[in-house]
Amino acid sequence: MITLRCRLAVSFFVLIAGMNVPPTRCLAEDSTLPPVIQYSLFLGTLDRLEPQSITVALEEYIGRFSDAEEKDAAEAHRLFRAFYSETAHRLSESVLGYGEMLSGKDLDKRKTGAGDYRRYGLSICADEVGYFFKEDKMFLIRAAAVTTGDYGDYARYMAEEGDDRVFVEGGLTIPWDSLRLRIINLEAFARTHPGLSETDSVIRPMLKRCLAFYLRGGINTHAYDRAGAIDPELHASYERFLEDNRESSYHNLIGRVYDVLEKNGFMKCDELAALLESEEMGGMIHYQPMY
Repeated sequence: MITLRCRLAVSFFVLIAGMNVPPTRCLAEDSTLPPVIQYSLFLGTLDRLEPQSITVALEEYIGRFSDAEEKDAAEAHRLFRAFYSETAHRLSESVLGYGEMLSGKDLDKRKTGAGDYRRYGLSICADEVGYFFKEDKMFLIRAAAVTTGDYGDYARYMAEEGDDRVFVEGGLTIPWDSLRLRIINLEAFARTHPGLSETDSVIRPMLKRCLAFYLRGGINTHAYDRAGAIDPELHASYERFLEDNRESSYHNLIGRVYDVLEKNGFMKCDELAALLESEEMGGMIHYQPMY
């Protein structure tokens, strides 16, 4: 049961957070408070516009929760990940000018001036808007190593694979068959961790997006060429799916897609579009346009 003191501490934290005033380190170190609340208050003392704050937050998390209860380590890890993501976003805007209408020259100047942020757990990536900071894989792995149980499985999966930038600007950054394996891994995770909240909030939406791309392609990674013929690598991946992934709940769907394609000379067709629509996988089937 949460004591009155804990309730007052949380109320105080909420109040000052709304006022954009950091909580005092003294309160964050109050040993009478539950450890997750202590850590939450500690994160509130850190400046999200300073990259060093990420390193401090990680080391504090590891120090406080390496031998903690499974539930506490999981809740604190969620706080760390949220802090890490928010800090990366704020630094992307303040340091790299992400979201600003900068010229290519100015963007490159910002990137060069950013220096080496990897030591703070930040990698520089780019999309159609500009350069931005992304959480570093090694930092994520270190944090995930503290967690156990179902949430620990999730944290390690996301550190190793889940946060990779699979889709960038409507394009696929991994081979078609690697996307097949990702679908299989996500499906297996969802099947073996049905009670984890992140299974519904993160894993299943990620799985649906990967499957939709696998079946339709994207605006910058076409599933079909200009004549409407399926990409040979995707064609081969479908055949591997049917041969190697018979246990998948999507095996039947891939089989029906393959049958339609085979009947139509492995060409994009209205019958395929209708099938995907009936499976709630509708939308544009992407093919290389004629220019």
